[in-house]
Amino acid sequence: MRPWRSILHRNGHGSFDSALSDGVSQYGSDSNYPLLKSGLAAAAQAIPHPEFILYVGDSLAHNWRSQYEKLAPRSSHGDPAAYRAFTAKTVEFLALEFQKHFPGVPILPAVGNEDAYCGDYNVQPAGP
Repeated sequence: MRPWRSILHRNGHGSFDSALSDGVSQYGSDSNYPLLKSGLAAAAQAIPHPEFILYVGDSLAHNWRSQYEKLAPRSSHGDPAAYRAFTAKTVEFLALEFQKHFPGVPILPAVGNEDAYCGDYNVQPAGP
């Protein structure tokens, strides 16, 4: 899989940051890239070499599937494989951002109530 930064650059955006420069998301809304970047930078400055990071989930935004369907290419609409691939790439991107700010630090992720292919608040123990 190609990193999102290279995809944005190839598609005419100067950088990942400039493609998503709306500023930090507001209170009560899902985190966006500027907030993620700012939060990870602040955490790395406060504790540059933690023994581990416990990431407690909710990697995906509320209404992730409907947002995907709204923004994905029309050819991908209703395609479960395309949706799963995009979702996996999103989680991979998040993991890479953590690794960039905390190289070599073990990251222990947990699945949040938003982190399922089955939809918001539908995570089932031992489910797919």
